[in-house]
Amino acid sequence: MEDFRAYAPEDAINANLQELSGRFDRVCEQELAHLRELAAEITASLDEHPELILSLPDHVPPMAPAAPDVLPANGSSLEHFHRMHATWQKVTLCREIQRQLLPRISLSPEFFFPDPEDVPLKAFHRVVYQKSSYTDDAYLQFASMLAVPRVSYAHSFVSACEDVYNGLCEFCILPVENTAEGPLNSFLRLIKRYDLKIAATCTIKGTDRSGNTRFALLRRNMTPLLDPSAPMRIFEFDTPVESTRATSDLLLAAQLCDLRLQRLDAIPGSEDAEATTHFTFLAEPGALQVYLLYLAMDAPNYEPLGIYSPTAPHRHGR
Repeated sequence: MEDFRAYAPEDAINANLQELSGRFDRVCEQELAHLRELAAEITASLDEHPELILSLPDHVPPMAPAAPDVLPANGSSLEHFHRMHATWQKVTLCREIQRQLLPRISLSPEFFFPDPEDVPLKAFHRVVYQKSSYTDDAYLQFASMLAVPRVSYAHSFVSACEDVYNGLCEFCILPVENTAEGPLNSFLRLIKRYDLKIAATCTIKGTDRSGNTRFALLRRNMTPLLDPSAPMRIFEFDTPVESTRATSDLLLAAQLCDLRLQRLDAIPGSEDAEATTHFTFLAEPGALQVYLLYLAMDAPNYEPLGIYSPTAPHRHGR
């Protein structure tokens, strides 16, 4: 009996796809070689570390425009592919920049977030907060991270933020999330109003019915209190609410950099603050370095909120 499968187009289609895949692999090899060359040119012009970060938006690799004669039905698919490929290009370039920089310099958080201001001696390791049994527990957890912790009490959370902003204390403590409400938007807006950064967090476990509250130790600069033995880092940042595509690009880049998404929150705007998208990632230090280079290149308007070591929850009252 005649085998009708011999006349089916599947074999020809598969052969064409295989041939195209081989051509695509060869093009990718050439593209990688050029991205390495571009990374070498960028790092060779490095004079001062902060200038490299500021110049990265000028080195975004160009993407070939979509062919004008494509079928209209293919337009959206090709646009989607081009956006994904452009993100891959940028992440690959940033990975090459990191690889070429590491033998020369340490890509510590200070490289990405240099802070010219010195903490006043009177404020050094002084922690201010509005006193309660929960914030007392949080202070005890944070104090173990400081060499010479000192404490001050404020009559309100706003007053605590003002003491840090005015240089009277190096740190303050605010609640940022709880089991019942999730992110505490009013406190997140306080953090932005006073331009504070997260140096550490801890979760205080309440009684069986009261749930958990996460507190943040905040300061004016991004210098983190990292545990050198901790293999992972938490990184939080905000971006203005622009489009779902911008968010998807940031998430794809994070995935390509091997970051793990922990939270994605929409923070509503207010009279004095615009709405933002809040990202929280978990990452190894090397992967985070690549992602920070990518953000500097492709999303320079993002607002870093903190880099810190993960901590375990602590029982309230112990």
